[in-house]
Amino acid sequence: MLRSLVGSEMCIRDRLRTARNWFHASQFLPLVLYYLGSSERPTKFPATISFTIRKGLPKWIHHLIWLRGWAHFYAILRRRGSASLRAFCLQMVATGVVCTFICAIGQSEKMDKVHFLTAGLYMLDHILLIDLIGVDWRFRLAFYASFGTMVVALRQKKRIEKQAALPSEGDVGNVELERLRSTRLDTQAHRDMWWYELIVMVCENGLFSAFVSGMTSNATLKAL
Repeated sequence: MLRSLVGSEMCIRDRLRTARNWFHASQFLPLVLYYLGSSERPTKFPATISFTIRKGLPKWIHHLIWLRGWAHFYAILRRRGSASLRAFCLQMVATGVVCTFICAIGQSEKMDKVHFLTAGLYMLDHILLIDLIGVDWRFRLAFYASFGTMVVALRQKKRIEKQAALPSEGDVGNVELERLRSTRLDTQAHRDMWWYELIVMVCENGLFSAFVSGMTSNATLKAL
């Protein structure tokens, strides 16, 4: 009996590690492919995850690997998770599919609104999932710090765009976007915009990295 329980725990831990590795790969491999110029040239830096996976090879690589990560994680939930937790995670997958598969940014104004709504919901879902699966407090702290800093930087970026009547990333080509920023923003505002975008990029990647890394903490294993 004890041997069976230990084997089960090891199996769950291995599954969690596998899911974690797939999720990390879905975040960073498309980013590398984007900056290698696989989907467009010139590339844009800094840029959000949504922007770098909106088309081309990074898009399809992200989708395939991300679904693979969820498949491994859901396999654990089928064995250990409650019905409500499984339903919640299926909702997260559906939200992610609408956000990045169907309503990738840059298609239309209406699609962009759906994208930003579902992107925000997907991030907020992680706050509840952190509690549901018992992620260790250190990873929670990193997640919340990244999330809060990202929101502040994003609001400042949007403020500058609104004041200068600038399009957002994805609304126009990268060259045209930079031209508009150069002509409509003074030197300081242009510099501020770049730094705010960099903060958003770092913190967006940081919050997902913190959550995914925390999936394999002992607290998570006990909660499941």
